[in-house]
Order: sequence, then structure tokens, then C-alpha cells
Amino acid sequence: MTDQEIFNKVSAHLLRQGKRAVERGKCVYRASDGLSCAVGCLIAPEAYSRLLEGQGAASMPLRAALRASGIVPTPTTMGLLSTLQDLHDRIKPPLWPHELNLIAKRYNLETH
Repeated sequence: MTDQEIFNKVSAHLLRQGKRAVERGKCVYRASDGLSCAVGCLIAPEAYSRLLEGQGAASMPLRAALRASGIVPTPTTMGLLSTLQDLHDRIKPPLWPHELNLIAKRYNLETH
């Protein structure tokens, strides 16, 4: 999956979902209510494990899950994923469209 494809999938997912994936007040890759975060939506069901929760983007288990999901964790891709995850975790959902445009510009990606 290219960085553009990742951005397209994550931005469509976040805008459609419109809220954070949260469990016990903390953002998670996948929540029990079916919501998922910016990175969680990229992890294939067969590559996901609850053990990923709490693992940072640079962790080996998360990188392995991303590889198993068709994502090559290059430094640029991991930077993009970290930025998208930060958007999910720290920015209020009504501001996501504007922030996604800024992320697209920062990473030389197109918006739809």
C-alpha cells in the first residue's frame, strides 16, 4: 500500500467514523464498539491482536501487524502513520477535515 493509499483509506475512515476509538478513556487501535483509530483501520483482522493495544507505532509487534496487512513500514510511512495517529488521539473530530488537508500538504499527498 502506498502512502497515498494509506492516507486515502485513513482519511475516509476517520471522516466516516467521526469520533475516536476509545476504551476506558484511552485511544485504542480497535474498540469493543467496533470503532478503530487511524492505524487500527489499516490492520487486517487476521493480523490484529488485543496485545497490540498500548504498543507504540515504532514497536516491533505493530510493525509486524502492518507488514501482515500489506503495509511496508518505511520511515516515511511510519512518520505518516504517526501523524495520522496523533490526529486521531489529540485533535477534536470536528477539526479532522482541516487537519487532514494540512497532513496531505505536509506529505505531498492529494486530497479527495
